[in-house]
Amino acid sequence: MRHSLPNPTSAPLLLPPELRLTPEQFAAVGRTNPEAELELGSDGQLITTTPTGGETGARNQALARCSGRPSARSSAAAFPPLPDLVVELASPSDDLSALRCKLESYRTNGASLGLG
Repeated sequence: MRHSLPNPTSAPLLLPPELRLTPEQFAAVGRTNPEAELELGSDGQLITTTPTGGETGARNQALARCSGRPSARSSAAAFPPLPDLVVELASPSDDLSALRCKLESYRTNGASLGLG
């Protein structure tokens, strides 16, 4: 049975903080909700992210062109398994220590190199 989320103008979906997803479950959520900006933490935690746009979106597209991919992949496109190279584009307002933790998490989970 498929359940639909409420209209986007309604209240956001609240999830319990102890909820953990497998990479397969996260990929299914991403396929079902392609517009969602989500990431999966190394501990299985579902993380919502701010959509990119403007300068960051343009950088994502430029990076995608350089990599030979037709377009940048959103977080919801999930990476099970994790690719060898992960590039995290940061905004000036991003917390540097959080970015370092995220890159370390990529390496811990199998990425050969993480750039941020």
